[in-house]
Amino acid sequence: METRTEIEPFAVFGWVQFVFSSRDGNHDFSFQLNLFFLGEMETQTKIKHISVFGSVFSGRDGNQNGKKRSEVAFLEKIVDDIYNNKVARKLVDLPRHLTGMNARYEEISSWLEQSDKKVLVIFGMGGSGKTTLANYIVSLNSQHFESIVIVRVMGGIGKQDNQHELLRKFVSDLFGAEKGVWMHRGMIDRALKKKKALIVFDDVDEPNELERFLGTGDINKQSKIIITTRKNKTHGWLQTRSWSCEEYNMQLLNNDEALELLSLHAFGFKIPKEGYEEHTKEVLQYCEGNPWALEVLGSSLSEDNSIRHWESTLDALKKDMDDRIHGVLITSYNSLPRSLTKELFLHIACFFVGEDKDYVEQILENDYCAPSGIKALINRCLLSVSPNNKLMMYRLVQEMGKNIIRKESKRVKERSRVFDSHDSYNLLRKRKPSEDIYLTTDSLRRMDILKLLKLKDVHLHGNYKNFPDDLRWLCWHQFRFPTIPFGLFQGKLVAIDMSHSNLEVFEPPIVLQSLKTLNLQGSKSLLAIRKLYVYDCKSLEKITFESHRFTMQEFGYGGCAQLFEVEGFFKLMPIANLVETELRHMAWLKNYQYHEVSLVGDDELTLFRTKQIQMLYEFGIMSTSLPDIKDPNMIYEYSSESPSVCFRVPSCPENKRLIGLNVSFKYTILEDDDPTWFVKIHTNNGVDYMYNPHVFGHPGEGKVGIWLSFWPIGSKLVTGDEVNVSIVVMSEIMEAKDCGASLVYAEDDETMEINMPWVETLGGDLSAFQLSTGANYLCRRDFFKLMEVGGLTRGWLSILVGSTIDDREVRGWRKTGRPNTSFNPSRTESSHPLLIELSDSSFNPSQTESSRPSLTKLPDSSSTAPKKF
Repeated sequence: METRTEIEPFAVFGWVQFVFSSRDGNHDFSFQLNLFFLGEMETQTKIKHISVFGSVFSGRDGNQNGKKRSEVAFLEKIVDDIYNNKVARKLVDLPRHLTGMNARYEEISSWLEQSDKKVLVIFGMGGSGKTTLANYIVSLNSQHFESIVIVRVMGGIGKQDNQHELLRKFVSDLFGAEKGVWMHRGMIDRALKKKKALIVFDDVDEPNELERFLGTGDINKQSKIIITTRKNKTHGWLQTRSWSCEEYNMQLLNNDEALELLSLHAFGFKIPKEGYEEHTKEVLQYCEGNPWALEVLGSSLSEDNSIRHWESTLDALKKDMDDRIHGVLITSYNSLPRSLTKELFLHIACFFVGEDKDYVEQILENDYCAPSGIKALINRCLLSVSPNNKLMMYRLVQEMGKNIIRKESKRVKERSRVFDSHDSYNLLRKRKPSEDIYLTTDSLRRMDILKLLKLKDVHLHGNYKNFPDDLRWLCWHQFRFPTIPFGLFQGKLVAIDMSHSNLEVFEPPIVLQSLKTLNLQGSKSLLAIRKLYVYDCKSLEKITFESHRFTMQEFGYGGCAQLFEVEGFFKLMPIANLVETELRHMAWLKNYQYHEVSLVGDDELTLFRTKQIQMLYEFGIMSTSLPDIKDPNMIYEYSSESPSVCFRVPSCPENKRLIGLNVSFKYTILEDDDPTWFVKIHTNNGVDYMYNPHVFGHPGEGKVGIWLSFWPIGSKLVTGDEVNVSIVVMSEIMEAKDCGASLVYAEDDETMEINMPWVETLGGDLSAFQLSTGANYLCRRDFFKLMEVGGLTRGWLSILVGSTIDDREVRGWRKTGRPNTSFNPSRTESSHPLLIELSDSSFNPSQTESSRPSLTKLPDSSSTAPKKF
C-alpha cells in the first residue's frame, strides 16, 4: 500500500472485475481496481506502479507462482490494455486560456453523431484556431474511440524529408505502440478497417498524400477523420472515396471573446485594466478576432503593463509586423504555386483592397492572370469577395503582404511597391534652392517599369515627356489640370480613374487601344463628352455610365461581338445565360434555349453574334424571336389570325395585381433583308406606344418565325379599357399574322422587375420619345434615312401614328429619342470634342460613313459619361 500513497492521482478509469479460483475449490472473488497515474512518469514506471499496486491490492506480493502468478500476469495484461488504449495516446495540447471553442464546437458537434459524414474539414486563415478546435474535439471525444491518431502535418505532408517520419507517427498512434515501430501496408489497412479511430490531419495543404496514410481500402464505419487546412475549396479532395464531407469555416472570435482572450494574456483577467480601454480597442481592431495574434500581442504587452509600453508597441505595429504573427500568416503566401499569383497578392494587398473585383481583374488580367489568380487567393483564405463584389482582406493578411514589401529593402526607393503616403511623398519631393519642398515628375520618369500609379490631390511640377510607358493603371483623384498634359497617357493604360478632377475637356492625345475603364465621376467642370468609338473591341462585354449629365452625340460599337449591354439603351443576352428569375413568367423559354435564330436590325450589334435564342431588354420591354414552335404557354387569352387583336380589360382576379401584357405574332420574311415594322398598343384611356425592337430574329427566307414580348404596363391599364394591339409592317418583304395577347398578373406582394435597372421603363419618363401627337415612338433607329434612299414611302409615319404628322419629326432620331432642334448632323463639331478610340490600329477616324458602320446620333439632353467600357 506504500506504493499507492506515493502516487499522485492522474486519472481513474472505471473498475475491473477479476474472477479467479481459490485453493479450496471453485470460488468467485470480485474486487474493484482503481488505476492511478503520474502525468510525467515514463511508460515503464507507470506500468510498474500499476502492477505492484494491483498485486498488493489483490492479496498477492508477486513472489507466488503457478496459478497465482498467472492471475497477476492476467491483471498486468488488463492494466497494459487499459493504459495502451486509454492513456498511452498522445495527449492534445490546448491553450492555457481557451476562449470561444465551446461555441464553435456546438456548431459542429452533430457531425460526430452523423454516420453518413465521415470527414470534417476545418478551413480558415492562419492563426484562426483550426488546430485548437480539432484538439478540443479530440479532448472531448477520445473516450468514444479505440485509437486517437494525430498527424501534425505543418504545411504539407508531401515533402520528402517529412513524410516517412509522419507515417511512422501515424502507425504509432494507430497501434498504440512505441514511437519508431514500423508496420507494412497490409497491417495498417487491416487496423484501419478494424479499429474505431479518430484521425486528425493538421494543416494539410495538398490532398493527394492523404492516401499514403489512409490507403485505398475501407476504414472502420465508425471512424472519423478531421482535416484542418488553409484552403476553402476541399469538396473534391476525397472524390475517389464515397465519403461524405462536412466543411466548417473557422469563425474568428467576436469582439467579446477577443477582448477576453487579450485581457487574459495581457492582464491575467477577463477584462482589461482601467485606463486601457482605448488601447485594447486598438489591438482588437488590428487583430480582427485572430486568436494567435491576440495571444502573441497580449503576451508581449504583459511584459510591461505601462501605458507608455502599450503605445510604443502599437506604434511599432504600424511600421512592422510581429515576426511570430508574420511567420504563421506567410505560410499561406509561400504555398502559392506561381510567382505571378504571389505578385498579384502583393498588388491587391497594397492597392486594391475594397475595389471592385471585375475592375481589378481588368487592370491586372494581362500581366498577372488575375481571374485565376484571385480564385487561388480565395482558395487559400488570403482574399474574399463581398456580396457587392468588393475584394476584401483581413487586416492581418494585408499587413503581412505589406510587411513582405518592407522586408525587400530598408530603402524605400529600392522596394517593388510604395504604398505609404509619407514614403511616396518623400520619393517624389525635390528641394528648390530656396529650400521650399515641391513634388516633381522627375522620379516618375525614372521608374521605367512603373505599372500602377495612385495619387490624390497631388500637383506634380515638370513635364510628362518620357513618362513610364508600361503604366497599366492611372488613378489620380482630384487631378488639378483642366486638360490632359501631353505624355501623361500611354498606350498600355487599361484603367483611368480621374474622379473629382478639375478637367474641363477630356481629350486623350493618343489612341488608347488597351483602355477598358474610364472613370470621371464628380468632375464638375467637365463640359462635354461628345464622341465614343469602341469599334472592334472583341472582348468588350458591357458599357456602363456613371451619370446622365454629359453630352454625347456619336456612339459607335461595331465589331464588338461580345457586347451584351449598353447601360441605358439595351441588354441582349442568350436565353441560356439567363436564370429563371430574370425571365420570371417566361421561364419556360429555357426549354428552347439552344434553338437558333439569326438576328437582324442593328448591324453593329448583330454582326458575329451567336444564333442561340436571345432575350432583348429595351425600354423595359422583354422580347425574343423563336422558330415556329408549338407550346401550351403560347395559347393566348385574346387572339386573331390577322396582325391585330382588340379586347377589354376584365376585372382583376382576387389577390392578384395586373403587371403587364404579353404580345406575340407570327411573321414571314420573303427576302434576306431587314424589314421595317412596329408593334402598336393603343387604348381609349391615353396609352399609345409604338415600338420597333433594336434587333429581332430572321427565321430564314420564306420560313415562319414568332416574336414574343412582355410589356410592363399593368399600372396603365384599367378595368374596362379597350386595348388595341396591332403589327404595322412598312416593308413589302414581310408578312405578319396570328396576333395574340394575354394579361399577366402577379400576387399582390410580388414585384415584377425587369433586369435592367438603368433603362427607361414604360411608365417612366419617355418625353424624349414622344411625338407631337402625344404618342410614344419607342425606336432607336433613324428610319428617316431609310425613307430618303427609297426604303420607306413618304407619309409612312402618318400611317403608323394614325393621324397626319410630318415625317421629318423623326429625322435624325437616335438612341435617346428626339434630336435636339439645334443639332445639325452635317455640321462639324468643334467645341471640346472627345474622341476615345478602342479599335484596331487600322481604323482611321477620318474614314467616311460608308466605310464603317454608321454612328448612332445621340441628343445633347440625355447622353452619358462612360465609366466602364
